[in-house]
Amino acid sequence: PLIFNRILPPKPAVERQGVILVGIGELTTMLAQRLEQTNEKVTIVGCDREREDCNPERGERLRSLGYSVVIGDPTSAAVLEAAGAAKAAALIAVSTYPDVNLTVCQIAGGAFGIPSLISLTREPDVAAQMAEIGVRVVQPQMATAYALEGALHFPAAFDMLTDHADGIEVREVELSSRRWSGKRVREITLPGNALILGLRRKGEVLVPDGNTKLQRGDLLMLVGHPDALQSAIVLLSQMRMNQPIAAGK
Repeated sequence: PLIFNRILPPKPAVERQGVILVGIGELTTMLAQRLEQTNEKVTIVGCDREREDCNPERGERLRSLGYSVVIGDPTSAAVLEAAGAAKAAALIAVSTYPDVNLTVCQIAGGAFGIPSLISLTREPDVAAQMAEIGVRVVQPQMATAYALEGALHFPAAFDMLTDHADGIEVREVELSSRRWSGKRVREITLPGNALILGLRRKGEVLVPDGNTKLQRGDLLMLVGHPDALQSAIVLLSQMRMNQPIAAGK
């Protein structure tokens, strides 16, 4: 194998970037606008059949707003490929049809290996099937309840997460740099106003203090202005400065 790899070195891993939104309703427009504010590259997939969330005219309207739009059957691998699924970092399925969302996620994960799959559904059985293949499921009733509870008990945090006007954002990054593994939080100086808000380690969520030791593989939640977060993510993950930041990373 070593000699073979010298002759034919393994292909470098695909640098994934961008988010695919499946569905062409008003929710898609709102989500695309919010992602645009965080400099995410967004591609919208809408179907070519006349129904509630499948209207070609809506696709043209989104194009007129400057978004990249692919019109076609979202459950077709060819359509997802045209939308950039082979290199996308994330896919969010917000069609009002649960079967469409499920099929799209199956193809996106199975055929294209998109690492971050998120879907909206109201159907418990569909939600269970999605969870089995690693999809993060958002159920509207629960999401609304959590949002209302957050607005009540944590108004400042709620405002920070929902309003981009003040320029404060929240990002996640996996600690992959050996340089910081084993270091205490207080020993790490992040750029600008970036701060470590929380971390997830082996499925457990921790609220770190200055003495918390970081470990490689920790998923860190950062808060701060976009430029500071970009630099902090580069620092903690050893990414190149010109590499775009994927969603949820």
